[in-house]
Amino acid sequence: MSVYSRPRVMPDGTLAFGMTDRLTHANLQENPFAVYAFMKRGFAGVRIYLEKVGEEGAGPVLDEIRSRADAVVGAGTGEQVQFLVLFRVRKHLPLVGAGPGNEEP
Repeated sequence: MSVYSRPRVMPDGTLAFGMTDRLTHANLQENPFAVYAFMKRGFAGVRIYLEKVGEEGAGPVLDEIRSRADAVVGAGTGEQVQFLVLFRVRKHLPLVGAGPGNEEP
């Protein structure tokens, strides 16, 4: 499991994530399937089941993600982002947990 910011939604509907050259990226070389949890508030949100469909090491979208990382996290952070990894959404389900409407007994 890794923590990632919101993906970029590409014009064809795929989701794009900027990734560093670490364990998550290495795992995707052997297993193209992933799950992304998007939380809205508390436990509200969605689980998105993904399949890797592509990867890029350069380009304008990757450059934008690097710039955003520098602006949000700090200068120099963007240069750690080496890959733009593209995923197809296979299915999505609501998050299940404690919270308004889902109180545990």
